[in-house]
Order: sequence, then C-alpha cells, then structure tokens
Amino acid sequence: GMYGVEVEPDGAQQVLAVLAGTVVVDQWTPSDGNMIAIQHADGYLSCYKHVGESLRRTGDRVQAGEALGYIGSESDPHAGEDFVFELWIDGAPADPQNYIIFQ
Repeated sequence: GMYGVEVEPDGAQQVLAVLAGTVVVDQWTPSDGNMIAIQHADGYLSCYKHVGESLRRTGDRVQAGEALGYIGSESDPHAGEDFVFELWIDGAPADPQNYIIFQ
C-alpha cells in the first residue's frame, strides 16, 4: 500500500513482530503471498506480506521481537517479491517509520 515499507531481503532474514499481540491472519494469497497480521493493543494492527515461510498460526500470541517467519530464503518461490510491512491504527494506515526504528 501507499504507506507500506518495502524491504529487499539481503539473504535469508527473520521477520520479527514489532509489538506484542495476537496473530489474527495467517494466509496465502496470490497478491500478498504469505501474509501475517497481528492485532496489538490500542488499535494497532501490523501486517507482514510476502513472508517466505510463516512460523505462526492464527490465534498465536507473540511478543515484540519474536520471529514470525523468514524472508529471502532460496526455497521461497516468491523470493523475488519484496517483503512489505504495514502498520494500521484504528483501521487507518499509518506511516510505520514514525513508529518503528528500522535497522
């Protein structure tokens, strides 16, 4: 989306949860590949798209910094797709870079 941050994987990397929360979506779609969405407190929702390999299932509780999956692995048929991270607050897209420090 307009506010999503695209990250080009440099080799295989773990995707980490940005905040603690509950996995509410763990699905594969042709447009988003493996997509994981996590509901956090205070109306925050984070979305992770084109995750090569998902380690989580709907209903899982995750802590901040916990691995959700992998991106950029050679076994990933969508390895050419850039990983996308989005942050929503109360259903409206937010600029993740205002909230997240990217390494």
